[in-house]
Amino acid sequence: MGERIFEKIAFLFECFIDIIFPRASYCTVCKKIISDDKYYLCSTCKGQIKLIDLQCRRCGSIIDLMPCKYCKDFEGCYDEAYSVCLYEGLVRNMIHKLKYGDNRDLAVTMAHMIYDILYKNDVHYDFITFVPSTKKRDKKRGYNHSKLIAIELSNITGKPVKDILKRIKDTKPQILFNSKVRWYNVKDAFACQTDIKGKTVLLVDDVITTGATVSFCAKALKEKGAVKVIAASFAKSSIC
Repeated sequence: MGERIFEKIAFLFECFIDIIFPRASYCTVCKKIISDDKYYLCSTCKGQIKLIDLQCRRCGSIIDLMPCKYCKDFEGCYDEAYSVCLYEGLVRNMIHKLKYGDNRDLAVTMAHMIYDILYKNDVHYDFITFVPSTKKRDKKRGYNHSKLIAIELSNITGKPVKDILKRIKDTKPQILFNSKVRWYNVKDAFACQTDIKGKTVLLVDDVITTGATVSFCAKALKEKGAVKVIAASFAKSSIC
């Protein structure tokens, strides 16, 4: 109960700060001037984002009805999964711009939309972490895009961000592989270097496809004592 009140106070405080010192008066996607929108999106861009209607909260699969037919074969290490929208059209372009186009403002939009779905589902956690990138990719981009989303989410909720996951294998980009190979590509590629015994962790990424990356991140977190790992992403994709 206390945590929920704290989150509401933090959110109201951020809204107050945004009124006094507006962080963005334009659409983060097309840069069109907007008067007021909590996601910093114009109506045209917002209308192109296809929100997920029904998603299995256990495995993260997009489903038509419950019970989920995919959970019986689910072997992931995370406990819950939440995604905002489908990885297609404008959403695909948004993630590409965040990762490769240096449009860091998009992290603000993504964090606010992730927050809303977590709030709607009454999700609780102790702190936020994110999927780590390789040092080479971080150096090339100048930042970790998932970390940017996590920081913005922290600004909304007041929950701390902890940089505790490291890549211990220099894996190739997941986009190069089909679903089965993706699991082998990132198998045991991550390690947690901090004792987090008894903690519930929110693990943030930009897009979840097969769940392989967040699953092995969750495995590393649980090896250091996490009792629950909740995966959250802006987009959800599926591949053959």
